[in-house]
Amino acid sequence: KANVGSKTVTVRHLAQVTADSMCKALNDKMLGARVLTASGHSKIQHKQSYSLRRLLADMTDANSMPSRVMLVLQAVLFLSGILVQKAGLGDENLPGTLFVIVVLLGHTLVQRAVMSLLLRRITIHMLMGMVLVGALILHKFREAATVALVVSGSEWL
Repeated sequence: KANVGSKTVTVRHLAQVTADSMCKALNDKMLGARVLTASGHSKIQHKQSYSLRRLLADMTDANSMPSRVMLVLQAVLFLSGILVQKAGLGDENLPGTLFVIVVLLGHTLVQRAVMSLLLRRITIHMLMGMVLVGALILHKFREAATVALVVSGSEWL
């Protein structure tokens, strides 16, 4: 069952195939899949200890708490950079440094742009990655930070 307006597809599958493995297979092809509900019940996250592997997995999921924290941190640093730049506070390199940190926190853009290149697919992530690299080459750090923040925000939506 598909709803084109909301880009939602309901999938019924064999019990041997887990929803997470199906999402992983779809996301390997860059289809942006995520589990909203499983077996008619909300997906319940089990309490498990945090490991580096789990953190990296959570960083690729836009709805995870670490990804949301990174997005909020990006927004705060971006706004701080603009305020410092407009007010002329601190060293003249401080706003540029804050904007570069915002770009570095936008890790999913770079990851997905590289995946698109490796799969030889033209996607919005590849195009935005090109914009990001161009802005960095031209030393337009505020513009690069804007691209990174907007793309990170759109991932969450």
